[in-house]
Amino acid sequence: MLNLRSSTERTHRLPSFWDPIAFGLAALYAVVIVVPIYFVVISSFKSNLEIFRDPLALPSHYDLTNFITAFDRARLGEAFANSAVIVVGALALSTLVGLPAAYGIVRLRGKLGGLLEGFFALGLLIPIFPLLLPVFLLAAGAGLVGSPVYIILVYTAIRTPITVLILTRFMRQVPSELIESAEIDGAGPVAVVRHIVLPLVSPGLVTILILNFVDLWNEYFFAFVLLRTESRTIQVAVPSLQTEYFTEFGYLAAGIIVSVIPVYVLLVVFQRRISENIFSGALAS
Repeated sequence: MLNLRSSTERTHRLPSFWDPIAFGLAALYAVVIVVPIYFVVISSFKSNLEIFRDPLALPSHYDLTNFITAFDRARLGEAFANSAVIVVGALALSTLVGLPAAYGIVRLRGKLGGLLEGFFALGLLIPIFPLLLPVFLLAAGAGLVGSPVYIILVYTAIRTPITVLILTRFMRQVPSELIESAEIDGAGPVAVVRHIVLPLVSPGLVTILILNFVDLWNEYFFAFVLLRTESRTIQVAVPSLQTEYFTEFGYLAAGIIVSVIPVYVLLVVFQRRISENIFSGALAS
C-alpha cells in the first residue's frame, strides 16, 4: 500500500516539476521561430535607414513600395510563374510514376516486393550535392542546360523514391479482398487503381503532394545551376535583389515574403492532416 501511494505521488509530482521546464523550452523555441519572421515582415515595409536604426521597431508607414520594386527588379512575377510550372510538372510526373510503382510493390508476392521497396529506399540515401555535377554534365551533353523540361525530369527523379515509399505504406492498408473481388469481376490494374485504390489512399496522396511541393518549391541548387535567367525560379530570383556593393534589405525582405507565401499557406492549412496521415501510414507499415 505504501509503495502504491509513493508511486502515485511520484507520478503526480513529475508533471509539476517538468511543466515549467517544458513551457520554457517551448517558449524559447517559439521566440527563435517568431522573431526572425517578425523581423522579415516588418523589414519589408522599411527602408535601410529604418532597418538599421531600430531593427525590431514597427515601420513608420505601410505601403507596397518595396514589393513593387522587388517585383520589377527581380522579375518576381515571371519567376513565380516559372516555379509554379516546374513544380506542378514535377508533382504530376512523380505521382504518375510513383502511384503504379507503389501498387506493383504491394501486389508482388514473396521477397521481390520488399527488395523493390528497399531499392527505392536507397534513393533517399543519395546526397544531393554530389548529383549536381553529373546532372549538369548530362544536361550539357544533351543540350538541355536552361530547359525547364530537364529540371522537371530531375525533380521527378529526386522525389519519386519518397513518393513510392509513402504510397506503399498507405496502399498496404487497402483490404486485399476488395482488390481480388474487383479482379474477379474483370477489372484490370488501371481500373482497380483508379476506382478502388486511389480513393482509399487519397489521404496519403494529398500528404505526399504537399511534402513534395514544399521541397521542390524551396529547391535552389539545381535551379541555380541548370536554369537561365529567363526561366529561373522564385528561389533563384530573390537573391538577385542582393548586389555586391549595395543591398536594399527592404526589397530583399519583400521578395522573401513573396517566395514563402505558397509554402506557408499549405503548411498552415494542412499541417495537422499531414502529421496524422504520416503517423497512420507509419503505423500501417
